[in-house]
Amino acid sequence: MHNPNIDSNMQDLVAFKFRLTQTTANPSWALTQKTEIGSYVMFTIYMGNGISAIKGCKGVASRSTDELCFPKSIILSIPYVKSLTEAFMHGLAKVENLKIDNCEELTSLWQDEFVSLITLDIRDCASLVNISLTSTLRKLNIEACSGLKSLSISNCTYLEKASISRCNSLTLISRGQLPQNLKTLYIDDCENLQFLADEEEAFSNSSSLLEDLDIRGCPSLKCLSSSGDLPTTLKRLQIMSCIEFTSLSSKNELPTALKYLFVYNCPKMESIANNLPNNASLEYLQIASCAKLKSLPVGLHKLCHLNKIEISNCPSFVSFPDGGLLPTSLRDLSIYDCEKLEDWPNCMG
Repeated sequence: MHNPNIDSNMQDLVAFKFRLTQTTANPSWALTQKTEIGSYVMFTIYMGNGISAIKGCKGVASRSTDELCFPKSIILSIPYVKSLTEAFMHGLAKVENLKIDNCEELTSLWQDEFVSLITLDIRDCASLVNISLTSTLRKLNIEACSGLKSLSISNCTYLEKASISRCNSLTLISRGQLPQNLKTLYIDDCENLQFLADEEEAFSNSSSLLEDLDIRGCPSLKCLSSSGDLPTTLKRLQIMSCIEFTSLSSKNELPTALKYLFVYNCPKMESIANNLPNNASLEYLQIASCAKLKSLPVGLHKLCHLNKIEISNCPSFVSFPDGGLLPTSLRDLSIYDCEKLEDWPNCMG
């Protein structure tokens, strides 16, 4: 029976939560709490210090009910473990959702045994330097893993959404192209991130399905694509507080499918693009605190869908293109703190 007190996504969820403590000298596991809400079941297991205790966790599943032999979701919080044994990993072959939280000494995670894994959430694992990702993965979240230097997500053929934040040793997001089916990519506060991928073709322009790209607080990032091409499917692009960022792509072109563009606090960026094609889908354009921005792309006045432009705190911005002509579709124009602006748009003359 449906329980209205919990989220509908949790109705069929079976979760285990493991915590390692040093409050007992007994290295074996002890089942201390079982919580049931509708069909949601959570076991809280306190274990002694030692790798053998992790193997004991496998025994919980094998000695429990048929439903719990194949848990769909597992939460691991084991501060003092450095690695997970192969036998333990093999026992979790049916896991679909895995969260690893506060495993401070865990150095690597090899997921070849996770043949059913759909969602992976890793947080506060400061010693983690290697992650091998399974091809079945659809959603990835990595947060506060300060030792992580690179990822290999190009083989994650089903990955649709990825979020990477506070990984200060990370220099690139993917060894190889970004996954073809990736639709949403969010990157935040990765201070040493320099590239999205280590190949020139970070995006396979003919096959990439990326629609939403949001990058914030990455002071070492200079460009999104050194090959010059952004995904043709890209609809929403947001770049914030990337102080070394100079251009969206080496060709200085925007995808025709792009509808929303917001650039904030990128003081070295001089232009978002050279030209805009007549069939560009751009609807919203906002640029703020970009000290070197001088002008907007040629062809702006020909756009049929653009309804809002906001330019603020851009002290080098001097003029609008196309003789100051604006799109007939424009409904909202905001300009402020642009002290060098000389030629106002025609509608304001």
